[in-house]
Amino acid sequence: MKIRDNFILLIILSLFLQISIAQENKVYDPFSNEEFSYKTLYKEVKDLELNKDNDIDIDYFAMRNTNGRNYDKINAYISQLALEEWKSKEKKFELNNDVNTQLNKYVTFLNSSNKYYNKVSKNKSFDLKSLEIEFVSVCDGKLTFKQSYNYDIATRDIYDNETTLEHYFVADLFTQNVNRLTHQFNEKEIAIIDKTLAPYLTEYSNRLVENNSSSNRYYFDYDDEIVEGVVGADEVVFEEPEVLNEEGSNGSYNKNSNRKKDENDKVFSPPVISDIESKYVINEESNEPVKQKNKIRKIDFNDAHYFWYAWGLVVKFPEFAKSTYLNNGKSFSLFVPFNDAKSILNLIPSYASFSKLIQPAHQFNNFNYFEITSSYSQYRQTPTVTALFTLNNAPEKPKKLIVGSYQLFENDKKNFRGNFIYEFDLNAKNFQQAAANKSYSYHEEKVGERLKNRANTKDKNKDILKFDERENLILRKTFQSSNDFNYQYFYNESMCYSFKHSKDKFEPMEKLSLKNNEICIKDVCLSLNKNFKVDAIKMLKYQYNDAQIGFDEKDRLIEAHSENDRYNYYYEYDAQDRLIKYTYYEYQKLEREVIFLYKGNKKLPYLQKTRSLTNKIVEEESYEWEY
Repeated sequence: MKIRDNFILLIILSLFLQISIAQENKVYDPFSNEEFSYKTLYKEVKDLELNKDNDIDIDYFAMRNTNGRNYDKINAYISQLALEEWKSKEKKFELNNDVNTQLNKYVTFLNSSNKYYNKVSKNKSFDLKSLEIEFVSVCDGKLTFKQSYNYDIATRDIYDNETTLEHYFVADLFTQNVNRLTHQFNEKEIAIIDKTLAPYLTEYSNRLVENNSSSNRYYFDYDDEIVEGVVGADEVVFEEPEVLNEEGSNGSYNKNSNRKKDENDKVFSPPVISDIESKYVINEESNEPVKQKNKIRKIDFNDAHYFWYAWGLVVKFPEFAKSTYLNNGKSFSLFVPFNDAKSILNLIPSYASFSKLIQPAHQFNNFNYFEITSSYSQYRQTPTVTALFTLNNAPEKPKKLIVGSYQLFENDKKNFRGNFIYEFDLNAKNFQQAAANKSYSYHEEKVGERLKNRANTKDKNKDILKFDERENLILRKTFQSSNDFNYQYFYNESMCYSFKHSKDKFEPMEKLSLKNNEICIKDVCLSLNKNFKVDAIKMLKYQYNDAQIGFDEKDRLIEAHSENDRYNYYYEYDAQDRLIKYTYYEYQKLEREVIFLYKGNKKLPYLQKTRSLTNKIVEEESYEWEY
């Protein structure tokens, strides 16, 4: 019996240790390459004054005392914030005042946003649902963490909503002193912040206009009138609008018409940043746009939270603050890399030393995470015509490409299926690379005897790529319908750090290391040549990724084999280093053959022919390049 009890005890202890290990988190200082760890903790408490019906969930963390460092004083401070600080009558009174202020903003926003025919009642109730103390970042000997009070709220008209009160803290890892991050910038300091953030706010507002989706409606108060618009760093100004008549052509819009105004009718064109405090309205008598002076809602930089994350400063506007009318009342954040953020860092005492940080030296050249992670399997797909910009080292810079798609038949007849239209940015920093990643802009589909346009909503070329002076990827902005995702990269010695964020969420930072020209990413380790292209696969977690890749003396991909030679791929080039044939075999049986045809010395083709033997389909693409 005793043996069985001991055995059960060992099992329980083993499970406990596994849970403890699973709860450990590793974090990095990208400037020093130091690694830190912390554990997460959880507790449920009951407090009828803050939540009369349910328990309050409390999540917090504690730094691990490792590498000769002791964080007991910091951990005690965090524990006090999580478990004790909110219990005093004074703190509860303060919290109730703060959440009341927040909810008043919420109700004001709902009423002013013109979403409801009936005004939302100011009668409301709220319960504290959870309290979280979250690790944010560590850098230059400073730890940043966030305290969040999360409330369930309800008004008489609106139910099942939430709101959050956030506070940020900075702890010195050497002295273990902790200070709350607060600020009240004066006019001179706001001018500095304004200048720094103007490009970020402008880009953000331009994306809202471009997306133009119902989830990105935003409103600004012009006294008691609601007018749609976009905010710049300081003020909102409308340029002269395009006005539509009843038939939809340019002219005056008759607001007394019986026709219901269509949602696509454009009254205002996108605004621009200006120091003129004015707007355009429609004169009811003349139906002409006239400029009118009015009070304009501005960005309030004192409304925002400023805190360090990874290798830059995050400026976060909390929900229902005045400035979040830019984002339909929802919170949004801007990430400002430290080189751009230095002027703001000097205004925040806790981060003043960060402004002296220096960009570390590193070992990376021509490093593009997305190209590398896809390159070891890209041969599985037929090379696209735009891929030839880089495969063929094509110097041409066309502004447009029209791809005619045809199906061929045995009697030499062919069926035209439509055109794929590519539009290129002649001002792209690296035109060939940008063009190689370009997807078609729209498709002219043949319907009967007519062509019908279909936009390509998955156009990868909408992504914005930024590189450093050594052509390493440092930023990729990906636009997917109404969601914008940013992938940030930072290099230090043999380390590459990265994280992903949207306008309201930041993913944990990750790192990969470059050792002997090898990197390991997720389930695969890759060997890179001197040009940072994959030339071998060193380790694989899953068999379906198994691959051997062959290059010639000119560093061109010529063959690839996977799954023990079940699948085989070959590339053939002519004397001018142009790809002329791609073939794919399965079990030594030819499955697909693609041939590119060129005129004279041109590096870009005029024709492509494809045979798919599995489906017995022969296709052709004609290429018309416009310069």
